[in-house]
Amino acid sequence: MIPGSILWGLLAVGLLPHWSGVCSADAAPTDSLQYGAPAPIAQVRRDVDGDSIPDRVGDTVVVAGRVAAAPGALPLPEEGVGSLQDGTGGIHVRLPEARALGRGDSARVWGVLRHEAGLAQIAGIGYERVEAARRTPDPVPLSVPSAASDRHEGQLARVDGTITARSANRGGEYFVLREDESSDAQLTVFVSNQHTERIRLGRFDEGDRVEVTGIISQYDLSYQVLPRGEDDLVHIGQAWTYLR
Repeated sequence: MIPGSILWGLLAVGLLPHWSGVCSADAAPTDSLQYGAPAPIAQVRRDVDGDSIPDRVGDTVVVAGRVAAAPGALPLPEEGVGSLQDGTGGIHVRLPEARALGRGDSARVWGVLRHEAGLAQIAGIGYERVEAARRTPDPVPLSVPSAASDRHEGQLARVDGTITARSANRGGEYFVLREDESSDAQLTVFVSNQHTERIRLGRFDEGDRVEVTGIISQYDLSYQVLPRGEDDLVHIGQAWTYLR
């Protein structure tokens, strides 16, 4: 009989797949983290006191799910940042050496839960790819206001809006996305200098209507949607009313 907590974690990545590299039942595991039962991502991210910081920051955690963004695909200055998603939520993971993980893979990740510049993320100690068919999570359709919150951080989402500003800083290029020119809620689409040749923001102008698929993220008080590649940015029209 499989204990309920373990069964839940396995179901999160799909129908009890075979875990490559797991030792046999009569062998003692050399790394208790590696072979621990994965926790639901929503539980890892839990914030009971409402201070916008997960209660388990500093703990070593184990999670499992589908890779929504491969490590290194998110256009951030830090190397190896990706996203893992299960049936309860998503979370950023930092795995600079995880070149074997691709979008849609089932994976198990263990590491230390951090909260840096407003963003919850797992600083990976190790990972394991699960032998299962690739399946990328479907993006959640969100409005700009609903995406600009902690609720969907770490999840793959699809948002459309109007570009109300374009600019660059020392770190990279970005544009600001709003539902319309009068809306207060906004998202930043940011691409660091290391990724500007791979994801070109220069093909979009202020006033363009765009659809962005990416991982909901955060930097300090600014909410972001981070594309994984150029195909995640689609031009869907020009907002002539805004331009006038």
